Amino acid sequence: MLKIEDVGKCFTDGEKEKWVVNHVNFNVSKGQFISIVGRSGSGKSTLLKMIGGLLKPSAGRIEYEGMDIYSLGDKELADYRCNKIGFVFQDFFLEDNYSVYQNVEVVLMIAGVPLADRRKMVEDALACVDMLDKKDDMAGILSGGEKQRVSIARAIVNNPCVICADEPCGNLDYENGEIVMNLLRKQAQMGKMVILITHNNDDANRTDGKIRLQDGEIVKNELE
Repeated sequence: MLKIEDVGKCFTDGEKEKWVVNHVNFNVSKGQFISIVGRSGSGKSTLLKMIGGLLKPSAGRIEYEGMDIYSLGDKELADYRCNKIGFVFQDFFLEDNYSVYQNVEVVLMIAGVPLADRRKMVEDALACVDMLDKKDDMAGILSGGEKQRVSIARAIVNNPCVICADEPCGNLDYENGEIVMNLLRKQAQMGKMVILITHNNDDANRTDGKIRLQDGEIVKNELE
């Protein structure tokens, strides 16, 4: 289980403090697909970065399986990001001059997975998103929908427990957005915790429950 307990994030501009996330509480269980919705500037992406181990909260705790992730040392926190979290972003963040295979493999290289084990893991992840036949293509020639499917393969290749998806359909047409949403649902059905950030109410309504943020605070919680 993932527990977000009274989490807040404050940024300081001179002597002025601004809480971009404040007093946020909710839980996510294995196999659950949730969404966090709200206007731009509501704190959605900041909250996701804290859950993913990328940004330390100013207040509160984020617990994974009973462990406060920000009580970990630098190496252990890096291991959490690398092995427990899979990230999917709106802008893909693929290396255009790398092949599809290389873009996915790099996660395993960073994680220190032996070369002998990497090929099957990469090919399994690409097969899961129906991109195995393009494994030798350069990422730069892919369509937007194909790029997002590769980024999902990259997110799942190391079999993480939590998928953090920040506006993954934001740059896609309807058809490709449907494909991405179905792939994320499939990950939840396989037992992963999937957290979707979105402006799109139709996408949010396809998840198991949603949280609405406004000015950094939960104004509506439909997870329970």
